[in-house]
Amino acid sequence: MPQPVLQSFQVRRELYTPLNAADRAGQIVRRLSDAVALGLLQPGDRLPTETDLAEAFEVAPATVREALARLRDARVIETRRGRNGGSFIVEAPIESAEQRAGRLQGYSTIDLRDLGDEWAMITTACVRLAQARHDHTDIERLKHDVFRFENAPNLNLRNQHYSRFWIDLAVAAQSARLLSHQMRIQFEIAALLWPEHRDADNLNAAVNGMHDIIAAIGHPSTLAEKVVNETIRHDSRFLIAEKLRIERASIRRKGTDE
Repeated sequence: MPQPVLQSFQVRRELYTPLNAADRAGQIVRRLSDAVALGLLQPGDRLPTETDLAEAFEVAPATVREALARLRDARVIETRRGRNGGSFIVEAPIESAEQRAGRLQGYSTIDLRDLGDEWAMITTACVRLAQARHDHTDIERLKHDVFRFENAPNLNLRNQHYSRFWIDLAVAAQSARLLSHQMRIQFEIAALLWPEHRDADNLNAAVNGMHDIIAAIGHPSTLAEKVVNETIRHDSRFLIAEKLRIERASIRRKGTDE
């Protein structure tokens, strides 16, 4: 079994970047919660100090304290006192099927199509650069992502490893800006794709596509871009179909209640 691959410095650096102006405490909560959900932060990891977080996010220390309090209330972190204390990740927040369905219903079909277009554009650029800039460590990291995806013991971990594959593809591109875009997209889309790989045929197709991308990066060809676009188009169609299914089920329930 492959040994765990250490998380890249680039991913950590992009995780702790400045926020926009609105509800900054809420943004910190969302970013750190998403990072835990995607496995970028693991149970047992210690967060940077309040001072370091305030500096990284370019916010006041009071904003960081408010965000950490919310994360403690949600049982995502715990804070320990003493010389070896600090704020530590406890466990990944897991949304219910109803919460995720509600999140998906907040998108229009056009929104989902546009999200897929953006994802494909960013990832295609990552592939082109990765083909020229990757090293052996990048290839091994991507192979390990696929192994964990294929052998995940539950759907939440499977989706976590699926998103991590696309993030590590951006790491292989050695572009901080593309990595930042890919992380933002994965934070948004991971919670929407949750039932996608439950079916064995979809799982096998995804695994084969990921292996094809890795092979094409190691031996540059246009195959990787083709597989990326086919995979993302498939995921976009799935999201639109899932949204419509949820809406039809909601309409039927309302008709039954009346």
